[in-house]
Amino acid sequence: MADPDIDELTGPALSAAEAARLAELRELLAGCDLAGDAHPADALAKVVAAGFLADCVPAEHGGTERSITFAARAVEEVAVASPSLAWLLTIQYGLHFLLPTLTSGGGGEYFAEIATNGALLAGSHARSGLAVTRDGADLVVTGVLRYCSGAPVARWITTTADLPEGGGTVFIRDDTPGIRCEPSTELHGMRGSLTGFVHLDGVRVPPHRVHPFLDLNDPSVRPPACRYFGGWHSLLLQNAVFVGAARGAIAVATPILGARGGRLGPAGSALLEAALGAAATDLLQARAILYSRVGRLEAAALAGTEQRNAADPAHTALLSSIAALAFSAVSRLVEHGGGATLLTANPLEAYWRDVQLARVAEGTQRTSATHELGHALAARAR
Repeated sequence: MADPDIDELTGPALSAAEAARLAELRELLAGCDLAGDAHPADALAKVVAAGFLADCVPAEHGGTERSITFAARAVEEVAVASPSLAWLLTIQYGLHFLLPTLTSGGGGEYFAEIATNGALLAGSHARSGLAVTRDGADLVVTGVLRYCSGAPVARWITTTADLPEGGGTVFIRDDTPGIRCEPSTELHGMRGSLTGFVHLDGVRVPPHRVHPFLDLNDPSVRPPACRYFGGWHSLLLQNAVFVGAARGAIAVATPILGARGGRLGPAGSALLEAALGAAATDLLQARAILYSRVGRLEAAALAGTEQRNAADPAHTALLSSIAALAFSAVSRLVEHGGGATLLTANPLEAYWRDVQLARVAEGTQRTSATHELGHALAARAR
């Protein structure tokens, strides 16, 4: 399926400028070496240099202020080439959209570095694993942030923390005394996501880099300049990784299964063609769900109701089905490709490995989503 065909079938509708920007991204990725398990540092540097990080930074801070729709398409496009690299980009875009909410509209310090220097952010939710005390106006943080994607190359580390006065988000610059990052070398998958362990030893955080949690259910606390309010962005963009991984897997599997079908004769060839067709059907369903939700949340953002819409259990359950459909698509191809697809030299192996890992990396989202939806349905029946 060519890109214009799949966009026409499942969306999203892009402006001419957005379509041209995606074409630039595809061309850039085509010139990068993303084969095997090498960390895609070269590709990441090119993405940053080409200004793709600044694409989702507000215009007032020097960015292009592109939409969630564009970000999802960009992540999907990167995942076609490398799901690992796309996972890292997902974290960047997710945090860019979340920053105005996290900082109550005061994210200029971080946005300025993103737009001018291509600074990366790394995020963690290790609040329970940190010891946080207060020394004067500063926080003092000690502990380890595990599996912090992008940390080895990030300028800013963000983490949730149990503050003395309640929960909040802490921003730590990479040159702060007491911070040390070590790359993790024993990951089972997503080896290109530049994941690392961040050690914090008495790190001092000034008060302007500490942001208490907002009540996301209270629209009155929405910052005036906040285009997208709430904490739903990352989950939405993570699903673009699944869709892109399925697309990439189909692209590399088509010639592999075609060659195998030629050796198996007409019956075997028909079986493999059916597998390709079934995988493509899974992909189209996953993609249609993703961009339907993206479009609805774009519309809700104009009305200021996107956080409420995203909190609907049915929304989360729909998104969780995307991972299952993508996994189904890639698994079909692996099953019909034979044992050779399990070798690391086979390009299909990386997509299969990464799409499984991504289902784990997103946590217990699918289990939680199905439980919440079932609970909501049962409550209505009572």
